[in-house]
Amino acid sequence: MNIDLEYNYAEALKRQGHKQSDVDSLRLIVNSYPNVPKAITDKQLLLFLDSCGGIDEGAKVCKLYYEMKRKNVEHFTNRDPEQPKIKQCLAHQDYFYLPNTPTGDIVVFHRLSSSRASDYVFDEAIKTFFMTIDSCLQKNGPHDGAIFLFDMKGVGLMHLTRVNLSS
Repeated sequence: MNIDLEYNYAEALKRQGHKQSDVDSLRLIVNSYPNVPKAITDKQLLLFLDSCGGIDEGAKVCKLYYEMKRKNVEHFTNRDPEQPKIKQCLAHQDYFYLPNTPTGDIVVFHRLSSSRASDYVFDEAIKTFFMTIDSCLQKNGPHDGAIFLFDMKGVGLMHLTRVNLSS
């Protein structure tokens, strides 16, 4: 399912120095990849184009992204914020994006609000972090940089026991 990203496409193309023909060229390549949705939007393609610095690299990363989504379903399915596992995660951790830096970089912040290791579920934390990043990209679109801040206060060795090594 594709969602209409909220950012202004025309403004993002101009701000990031891309042309519609770049997005069209990327679409021609990724349409041949079986795991990339045929209904991928120009806004989604612009995110790959911009973050990877060009058409060829954008196509490679787009292909890899959709392959990883297919292989790592625990991180990319059941992403409803009202789902009990996500609610539990949000009750014990903070995820949000901050205002852009003066140079225009997006900033995503994460910290534990409960330092008890028993409150930490690694796969759900990863899923919720990815949801936060997706939400930020949906609102803000492509930017020159992204800063991910992790406040490690309260994180201890017991949190490592909560990591699923197969993830």
